[in-house]
Amino acid sequence: MGEDFTLPPEVAEEIPRGVAVLADEPGRLLLLPYSGDAIACVDLAVGTLAYPVISLLRLQEEGLRTASVRLLPGRGVLHLTESSICLFDEALDLAWRRDGNFIGTFIEGVQNGAVMLLASDWTGRETRERVSLSDGERIT
Repeated sequence: MGEDFTLPPEVAEEIPRGVAVLADEPGRLLLLPYSGDAIACVDLAVGTLAYPVISLLRLQEEGLRTASVRLLPGRGVLHLTESSICLFDEALDLAWRRDGNFIGTFIEGVQNGAVMLLASDWTGRETRERVSLSDGERIT
C-alpha cells in the first residue's frame, strides 16, 4: 500500500550508500547509513516513518566515518559506527543504543547473548569488549 513514501532529505541522499533491511512482519524497511548521520524506519503499509528519524553522532570528517551491519536471526540487526552501536529488534524498533568511541572497532562475533567487539589502533594493539545484547551494557 505504501509504494510511494517521502523520506527526509538527510535519509534519502544516503540510500545508495547504506544498507536497507526489510522485515516482512510487520512490513517495515530500516535504512541504515554508512557515512550519513540519520537512521529511518518506514512502515510500508502506510508509507510513513514508523518512528522519528534517529540522529547519530558522527565524526566531522566523512573520510573517517565507518559503519557495519550484522543481521542477527531471531534477535534483529546491529549497526556499529565509529561513535555508536545500536540494536534494532526483529520488528526493526530501536532496542538500545550506546554512544562512545568505537573508532577502529569491528564486530568480531556474537555468542552467548553478547556482541564481541574488536578494536585495533595504528600500532597493532588490539582490545576486546563484550556488550550485552539485552541492554547494550559492557560485560566485565
